[in-house]
Amino acid sequence: RLMEAVAKHELDLVIGGIASTTPYAAHIGLSRPYLRSRLTIGAPAGQSPPQELKGQRVAVEQGHVAIALLEKEGAVPEVTPSMDAAAGLRAGYDWQLEGWGYAPGETTLKKEEVVMVVAPGENGWLRQLDLFLKAHEAQARTLLVEAVRQGGAR
Repeated sequence: RLMEAVAKHELDLVIGGIASTTPYAAHIGLSRPYLRSRLTIGAPAGQSPPQELKGQRVAVEQGHVAIALLEKEGAVPEVTPSMDAAAGLRAGYDWQLEGWGYAPGETTLKKEEVVMVVAPGENGWLRQLDLFLKAHEAQARTLLVEAVRQGGAR
């Protein structure tokens, strides 16, 4: 409903984990990516993430896209309602793993660029937004990592 509202000029801006590959891209304005992240497997401090995922048990949040991607790699997803209590390997975006104090692995399950959305035809507004994002690009990741450390930013 948010994308429909911005496409109809009922909203000026939508922020919130929107992938640059959104199917609404032809009907809205997309900002430059403010976050580039990689979905991967992480290991607790002092351990190395596995090179091979086949047969590995990996904690993952219920309903997360990582479940299907882990199964495709031959891993065994262990669905958990709270990643904070999960022991061993975890699936998450690189910024989440950093916030949990986990070392991210080399295997990339998915890459994602996150954008903000404006109404179509709002080129001046989009340009100002892009300039702002460019000037603050390092802060998005830093803020997300800190939020994870404090128990938020799922």
